[in-house]
Amino acid sequence: MFKWTPECQAELERIKKCLTSDLILQPFDPNKDIIIPSDASIYGYRWCCLQRDDNGQLYAISYGMKSTSATGLKSELVVMIKERNSITSGSSSVS
Repeated sequence: MFKWTPECQAELERIKKCLTSDLILQPFDPNKDIIIPSDASIYGYRWCCLQRDDNGQLYAISYGMKSTSATGLKSELVVMIKERNSITSGSSSVS
């Protein structure tokens, strides 16, 4: 059985600090390709804009998410629209 330990809490705090600091994001390089993984559900969508460094390692240049609600549309259509929105939001976050 999983037990939440002080070490788990310390690691969670470290991760939250990394994700909310500028250290995790690298400057956008207009000469490199952009990779935008995205995900969507009926509850919202999220994206992360990535580029590769000179060693081929991926690094983040921006990321974000948006909560939404499905009102009256079929869920499959809603998810497809949100997938499109996540890519659009991701690409506009670096321009």
